[in-house]
Amino acid sequence: MHKKVTAFVLFFSVFLSLFSGCADSSVPDPSETITPASSVMESSIPETEYTVPETTVATESMTEPVTEPEHEDSQPEYAFLLTDNTVTLNEKGQTMNLYCGDVPLLDISWMSADESIALFSQGTVVAVDQGVTVVYAKYRDQIVFCEVVCDVDPDAPKPYISRDYLDAPRLGSPYVENPEDTTFFDDAVFIGDSVSYVLQQWNLKNHLFGDALFLTRSSLGLQNSIDGRIQLNYQGKSYSPEDAVALVAPGKLFVMLGFNDLAVYGIDGTLERWEIFIDRIVEKSPDVKIYIQSCTPMHRHSEYGKLNNTIIDEYNAALKNFCLERGYHFVNIAPYFKDFNNSLVPAFCSDAFVHITYDGAERWVNVLKAYGEEQLRLETEGETK
Repeated sequence: MHKKVTAFVLFFSVFLSLFSGCADSSVPDPSETITPASSVMESSIPETEYTVPETTVATESMTEPVTEPEHEDSQPEYAFLLTDNTVTLNEKGQTMNLYCGDVPLLDISWMSADESIALFSQGTVVAVDQGVTVVYAKYRDQIVFCEVVCDVDPDAPKPYISRDYLDAPRLGSPYVENPEDTTFFDDAVFIGDSVSYVLQQWNLKNHLFGDALFLTRSSLGLQNSIDGRIQLNYQGKSYSPEDAVALVAPGKLFVMLGFNDLAVYGIDGTLERWEIFIDRIVEKSPDVKIYIQSCTPMHRHSEYGKLNNTIIDEYNAALKNFCLERGYHFVNIAPYFKDFNNSLVPAFCSDAFVHITYDGAERWVNVLKAYGEEQLRLETEGETK
């Protein structure tokens, strides 16, 4: 009667890779992490039955004595648990809370192996259709999971799913080990449009990026900066991006642009303008390291024509390839701003369009700092080899 989930071991290895990101970035790629799990299952899993292995759960049936660890600090300082390792739901739309830990929900990433059967959001599983799937939660380097049996009437109407579940962040805020450390950003310059301006304001309030300099401008795009229609203001004077960077002489340049070009020039045209924009900067600042950030999603109610989240996903994937081909760093921040509708999390959106709230800016800070920590770790490992 039920659909069988297949080849769990293979899928589990695939699942682990969803959060690992590319070699140049600790942030996952949307094309790898946000693809609906149902399509992952169909394309990756051979038709083989499996048994879900046991995982860390909190149940009354656990009767084995607990052995005290030799070193107390080796134990996690937090509880990250699910209530069961298998549950059954009997009606479409039925919900069950599975999470019983003390880690904040917004710091946890949630996933279902097949979202056409069950959705897993903010610790709660929702029955969607008949079948069997596995739901996962990830925090730091820990993953817990539960088999979900949806023993429901397949002919029943499609269930209503609360906006609280669909509007929640799909990925948790990444863990930052040393949030006060600004070393990685002390020699950085940030260039961006009005979306980055909110990050600039949040940094001014909280001094989160050390000596980093922000050069943002409303409506800034690749084309209007190339042709000089919009320039950047630095110390009371206007400069082209390449002249501003040359004047400041940073070690790192973080750029987030392209949204204002995408609807006009399309993906290929926007990438052509990226090439001109970066070439001009590198010509005057050959030693600067280039870090290009992905474009954040937009609110689902603001999508129109050629400017929508599907196009943004395609653009980010193309931008990643552009960076790989040119030897630039690609920092994929977009997945951390997505809800279960593949849109900008409403709580992170200030205007039902693309601009973010300070809560969104705080998440952005965590993503960049986690990325910076990973880059410093890689540099240290490279020096010791």
